[in-house]
Amino acid sequence: MLLLVLGLAACLPGPSGLPIDAEPPSARVVEGLYVAADPTAPAVDLDNLYASERFWPHQIQLVEDWKPAGWEGDFGWGMGVLLRVREDGLLRVDFSRFGKHWIPPDVTDVIERANEIRLGTGHKFGPNLLIALKNRLLDPSGQTLREIHNDLMERRLFLLVFADPRAEEFEAIAAGLAMLEEEPDVEVVLLPQGGHRDSDVYKASHDASWRGSFLLDRFSPAYSEGLLEDSARLPFLQLATPEGRLVWAAPWTAAAPAVVRERLRRAVRR
Repeated sequence: MLLLVLGLAACLPGPSGLPIDAEPPSARVVEGLYVAADPTAPAVDLDNLYASERFWPHQIQLVEDWKPAGWEGDFGWGMGVLLRVREDGLLRVDFSRFGKHWIPPDVTDVIERANEIRLGTGHKFGPNLLIALKNRLLDPSGQTLREIHNDLMERRLFLLVFADPRAEEFEAIAAGLAMLEEEPDVEVVLLPQGGHRDSDVYKASHDASWRGSFLLDRFSPAYSEGLLEDSARLPFLQLATPEGRLVWAAPWTAAAPAVVRERLRRAVRR
């Protein structure tokens, strides 16, 4: 088991070793408004964009005539939702019905918008991933289905679980992740696979004693497409910051919860 945990830990993406934010997003709420501005921070550029996640804009605009390789005809309206930034600088952007694509940052206004947020001339309503999940999560733990009561602004990390709640292995996944129920810094979120209705996801999750929330079924396919690589082998886990920066990702194994807990402990110690 120890070797498996160490092996999973070695899969933590990227050599940068960026720290997890020392404070939850709620620390940036002033008089009920989320404040991301920090004019004393270094100017955002292409080299430090990945490390400047608190300034990532929610939307970006294409500023050059870019389209995906092999795309024929017009491509979108130029405006898209920024899902995450990869360590090599590529942006994952949702262009609505024109699809989700990895695009180079220099064909967009992402740097300009990020610096506007840094200086306070541009604004954010909250961290990008948190805003995407807010008001779209359900709690299957009770006798009736309800919205979650958790304050997501208190979470430092989100464990996204891409799994079919009606698959044979789901009960083992739920049991393995139950150890995280007492971790106040992480929100465990099931993104249901398999196209099941909310009522069916609720029953399967409740029967498996799922200790976390799950995403409404009408959002799960699009969110999964946007956040998962095509090569991901389900069931799959992603540990992400409230902005959506990927901290760790791996297919499900029994050792995965221990790795998540270790990442949390490291965050709390900072």
